[in-house]
Amino acid sequence: MLTVLPVNQVRQFVAVVLAAIFTFGSTMGLPQRLPGTENGEWRYLGGDMGNTRSSPLDQINRSNFEDLEVAWIWRSDNYGPNLDYFFRSTPIYVDGTLYTVATPRRQVIAIDPATGETLWTFREPETIRHQRSPRQAYGKGVAYAEVDG
Repeated sequence: MLTVLPVNQVRQFVAVVLAAIFTFGSTMGLPQRLPGTENGEWRYLGGDMGNTRSSPLDQINRSNFEDLEVAWIWRSDNYGPNLDYFFRSTPIYVDGTLYTVATPRRQVIAIDPATGETLWTFREPETIRHQRSPRQAYGKGVAYAEVDG
């Protein structure tokens, strides 16, 4: 049998739950930043596991932003006959290397962040599965994982 609570009891319950969350939740010492951006690394698409797109680095700030200059430009149009105007990816930074994808085939590229030099590339072989796929040129970016073994 379904029991319907009076509106004032529902409001009282919600108020108690919210008060408990604000009281105990604010004192639990939750981390300000999720793991993933240690040492300036950007191991996840959004920087950390919470996709905050935030970094603890402070080399660039309000006082020196105007003085920044372009160090290098990496061009994805060097990797195939078709320009890649629509597919954009956020690079990740792991162990001193930038990783991104380029071309409609989503070729993986490793880049030296100091010079912009391409270190290596990987292109998935074109198999019969790829040829029959309804989403041949689909892919958003790169991911990083540490796997034992």
